[in-house]
Parts: sequence; C-alpha cells; structure tokens
Amino acid sequence: MVIDGKPDRSTERLLRVERRQYGVFTRAQALDCGLTNDRLARRRKSGLIVPESKNVFRFSVVPRSLQQMLLATCLRAPGRIWVSHRAAAALWGLDDSPPGLVEVTSIVSLRSDGCEVVVHRVDGMPTKDTCLVGGIPATTVHRTLRDLGAVTNADVVEAALESALRDGTTSIERLERRLSEIGGRGRRGAGVLRRVLDRREPGAPPTASGLETQFVQLLRRGRLPQPKRQEVIRDEGGLVARVDFEYVGRDIIIEGTVASITSD
Repeated sequence: MVIDGKPDRSTERLLRVERRQYGVFTRAQALDCGLTNDRLARRRKSGLIVPESKNVFRFSVVPRSLQQMLLATCLRAPGRIWVSHRAAAALWGLDDSPPGLVEVTSIVSLRSDGCEVVVHRVDGMPTKDTCLVGGIPATTVHRTLRDLGAVTNADVVEAALESALRDGTTSIERLERRLSEIGGRGRRGAGVLRRVLDRREPGAPPTASGLETQFVQLLRRGRLPQPKRQEVIRDEGGLVARVDFEYVGRDIIIEGTVASITSD
C-alpha cells in the first residue's frame, strides 16, 4: 500500500491481519504491525478505518457481516469473550438458529458501546467448553446445546440437537458425559437439555432434516406414537429401501416431505 507517495508497510501488515479476521482488528494488533496511535487517528480521520468499540476497528471497505460483528465483540477482550447461546448455534449451523443475533458469554464486564449485544456474564469458562469456529472464539457445540436451554424452549434445543447429531459434531454419549460433569449443579439450560435427551428413544438415529424433526414434534404434541426413524426395509435379496419413518408391525411407512408442517 502507498500513502502520501511512500510505501506503508505497517498498513500492509495490518491488512494481512484483517483478512483473517473478517475486516476487523484491535488497537494492540495495529501497534504490533508498526502503526502508532497517531497514525491510527489519521486513518480514522481519512475514513480508511472506523471504530467498532474503543479498541476495536474495521476497514471501511470490508462489507458488514455477522461473522465480523461477532468477532469484533470477542476482540473487545480477547480470550475472555466467546460467541454463545443462539449466536453460537447459528455459527455451528444448527437448525432453528435465529440469524443475525450477536450473543456472547463474557468473564469480564462488557458495556454495550451502543451495540446490540446480548451478554451473559459468568465467573469462569472451562477451556474444554471453548473453541474456534471459523476463526471466531465460541462455545463448543456441547456447551452451546446446554446454554440454548436457558434462552429457548425444548423444541428449539431438540432441533439443534438433531442437526448436531446429523452433522457428527457431537454424540449422545459425549453429551451425557458433559452433562454428568456440569449439569447437576444448577446450571441454567442443563435441565432442558436433560429433558430433551430423556424423551429421545435410546439408540434412535438423528432425523434426516429439520422438517423431520418438526414432524416428530408434531406427533408428540398430538400424543401419537413415535415411529422408527430411518428404517431399512429388506427382502430376501437384501436392501430394498431406507424410509423416513415406519410403524413397525403395522405396515405403515411415512416417506417424503411437504412444504411445511404446523400443529393447526
């Protein structure tokens, strides 16, 4: 990059940082790249960078995105703020996750600075409950599923759980193990996840789609018996088909999808 007719190596180094971080960076990162506070102020005045908070900035030419907003929030206190709850579920791509929500868990006091951020303040965060998702600090899928129960209902947790099982990001065994470690000490959300696991048929495969999860929930609301999921139909020659649902012994197979399912 050339500024005032001279190569600006420090800004070039900073650009390499922001490319990995959705266009945002911290004051400390800028100083590490060789910029000074005075030069940062001049970049702000020129419109090249804009502040996200007191010590977090973004390059103005980079389009806004949810990932950018999430990372900018976490960078306000690196290593002490993590994307969590509904925002983490969306980051993991779990079913029924609301889009566009910035929600974090923090072990430090976090002022809004005018941003629409949902903050959950905790005293500590176990290392095993955190990871990077697309380079963004976030809660693990196991912690996310537990936390969801504190801010949503059991049907949303169930939809998220089925999609996580479907994607292979967790298993029933791993969730049971984590709940045995953390779920029995009054942790918010653990009871909801516990109920979702308890009402699930042992050994049942995950639903194949969010629509199938809605169908399972519709049957439950109607107090109708639950069919077997993803059943394999065989004859003397071997595999015939895999069907979405089957009432074994009743010659009833439910297959195919519809545009939507409601309880009306």
